[in-house]
Amino acid sequence: MFSEVEKGRIALVSQSGGICHYIVHQFGDLGFSYILHLGNRCDVDFPDVLRFLAKDESTDVVALYIEGTENGRGIFEELKELCKREKGCGDEIWKEQCC
Repeated sequence: MFSEVEKGRIALVSQSGGICHYIVHQFGDLGFSYILHLGNRCDVDFPDVLRFLAKDESTDVVALYIEGTENGRGIFEELKELCKREKGCGDEIWKEQCC
């Protein structure tokens, strides 16, 4: 399924593999640079992935689905960096609060 997804400039990062499958099934024609589901985050956590994507030249937008986290501050700090690099985080309300 994922091998058939259009290449694009949106990175999808989710805690749930099921959500990744659903979004790709519904919106796969939008084009994705990365599709990542982190599950229980044993080795890599959201801040690590956001830090990588902030520097990635093939990604313009980062879409997140987070069910829960123990590192909210780390995610918030990395989202602020994404906003500075104009990676398209959140809606206008989020941008006003973090950027």
